Amino acid sequence: MKKKLSIDDLAQMVQRGFASVATKGDIQAVRDEIKETREVLAQAIDDLTTKLVAYAASTREDYVRLQGRLHELEERVSELEGSRRQRRAA
Repeated sequence: MKKKLSIDDLAQMVQRGFASVATKGDIQAVRDEIKETREVLAQAIDDLTTKLVAYAASTREDYVRLQGRLHELEERVSELEGSRRQRRAA
């Protein structure tokens, strides 16, 4: 058998339903949190971008420096090989 609902029972059910509905204040609080999170993320991205650019520049400088050093070492090896050849020929 079905239980008959009274107007009071129905009113209580509706009241409980509205109690769990978000208010404008609740929604605004969530929006504020989202805005704050976006700002934090934007700042973190900016910081990471700055660090990445600095790292890339540093890596490029290291690469250029190592290229120069490699060229110097290749010249030294070439000179040493040339002097060995001269000694052997003599």
